[in-house]
Amino acid sequence: MCLRSGALRLRMHDAHEDPLEATDEDEWPLADYPADTETLDLIHLKLKEVVSLHLERFLELKVLCLRQNQLEEFPEPRTLPRGLEELDLYDNNITEIPEYTTFGELHTLDLSFNCIKHIRNLERCKKLKNLYFVQNKISQITGLEELEGLVNLELGANRIRVGVVRHDMARINELWLGKNKITKLKGLETLQNLRILSLQSNRLTSISGLEALANVLEELYLSHNGITSIEGLRMLRRLRVLDISNNKIENLEHINQNEDLQELWASYNQLSDFGNIEKECKSMKRLVTIYLEGNPLQKMNESTYRNKIRLILPWIKQIDATYVQI
Repeated sequence: MCLRSGALRLRMHDAHEDPLEATDEDEWPLADYPADTETLDLIHLKLKEVVSLHLERFLELKVLCLRQNQLEEFPEPRTLPRGLEELDLYDNNITEIPEYTTFGELHTLDLSFNCIKHIRNLERCKKLKNLYFVQNKISQITGLEELEGLVNLELGANRIRVGVVRHDMARINELWLGKNKITKLKGLETLQNLRILSLQSNRLTSISGLEALANVLEELYLSHNGITSIEGLRMLRRLRVLDISNNKIENLEHINQNEDLQELWASYNQLSDFGNIEKECKSMKRLVTIYLEGNPLQKMNESTYRNKIRLILPWIKQIDATYVQI
C-alpha cells in the first residue's frame, strides 16, 4: 500500500536527522509539498503525532502511509483530509480506535502490528472494503455491524479462540484467521460470498462446518494444525486450492470429489501409500500442482518418489517445487 509509483516518500536514514524538522519558526513540515499531492509515504520517521504536519492541507490526498512510526493514538479525523481512501498505520503503538472516527471515503485501513484489543468505532467508515488487524491483541470478531461493504478481513496472529462468524460479515470475500488459537468455527453459513478462508497455524483437530460453504469457497488454507482426516472437505465442490500441509493426515479419502481442485498442498503429513494417491487422485484431471514432500511415501522413496507420482498423475505439471511439464 505504501510503495506506489509517484508517491512522495520520506524515510529516516539518519537517526540524528529529522527530515520533518522545521528550519524556520514560521515554516511547517512538508511545506514544500504541493497542495494537490495524492499520495504520501511517511515511513519510519519516529513520528509520535501528526497534528504538526498539517496533513489536512492536502485536500487531494488519497493515500497516506504512516508505517513504522511511534504513534500511540489513532490520528484524529480533523487532522486528515476528508477524502482519504487508504490509511496505513502498520507497526505503531496504537491501542484503540477512538469514538467518532469518520472517514467517509476510506476503503482500506491497515492497523496491523499495533496493540489493539477490540474492533470498534468504525461504523462511520461505511465504505471500508479492506481491513487489516494482523498481530494485535484481538480475541473476538466484533464491531463490523455497519461495514456492509467489507470484503477482505485480515485477523492473523491475534488471540481468537473460537471463530464466531456474525451475520454482519455476509459480504466478506476473504477471511484470514491464521496464527490464532481457534479450535472450532461457528456461523459459517452466513458467509455466502466467501471465496478464500485461511485457518493456518491454529488448533484445529478436525474439519467441520464447511459444508455451508459448498457453493462458494474456492481457496482453503489449513496448514499447521492437528487435523487427522479430510472427511469434512468432500462437499466443497468449487474448491480450487487446498493447503493441508503440516497436519497428521494419513490418507486423502474422498479428495476426488473436489473435482475443480487445481492445487493440492499436502506436504509433511503421514501419507505413506502410493496406492491411496492413485485411488483418490487419478480422476482429478484439473489438478496441476501437488505437494507431497515430507511424507513417509517421499522419505522412504527419495530416488523414485517423483517418478511414481508422474506415473500415477501423468498430466501433473508441478510436483513439490519442481516443474515436470511446461
